[in-house]
Amino acid sequence: MTGGCLSWIPFLQNHQERWPEAQWIDLYKVCYQGILGPEHLVRHEEVRVRLEEEWEGLPATHAAAGGGIELWEAACPDGRLGRLHLGPWRARGGTWQAIAEAFLNTAQAKWGNLDELIEVWEKVESASREGVFHISVAEAERLHQALVTHRYPSVHHSAAYREAYRPAYRLISRSVLPSLLSDPR
Repeated sequence: MTGGCLSWIPFLQNHQERWPEAQWIDLYKVCYQGILGPEHLVRHEEVRVRLEEEWEGLPATHAAAGGGIELWEAACPDGRLGRLHLGPWRARGGTWQAIAEAFLNTAQAKWGNLDELIEVWEKVESASREGVFHISVAEAERLHQALVTHRYPSVHHSAAYREAYRPAYRLISRSVLPSLLSDPR
């Protein structure tokens, strides 16, 4: 399910190159998402309300031409799951309702488990000590200790990432992507 622990290292290196403001917490977040998938206990109405609010509040750059962001990017090395960015989706005429359905369908799928996340993150943290990533080793160690203490929770993007990229996306399974793209409305 995890695409192999070692395949996460080059995947995260590419992620960091694509998003240079990404901090350790952002790299962990993509691991968390790519392994565990979307929240499993989502309530349909809550998903719709939050997505509609985010949709209406998209910055003009996101809503107009997609803000120079690709429509979909893999959230794990095997590409089974990805982030569908709302700005490019809206720019191509897509609706938030279609995204909500795709997200809810994705949330029903079987994804990985906490043991897989721990195994992958320990390999990533170990690689950080070898200088594989362009983020301080001390920061990696602090985050690792916090994750262990709190049993690898879901996290928000770092302030630096939010400021630089204003992320607005939903996790979508590659398996539902073709039907979504064939009819964006």
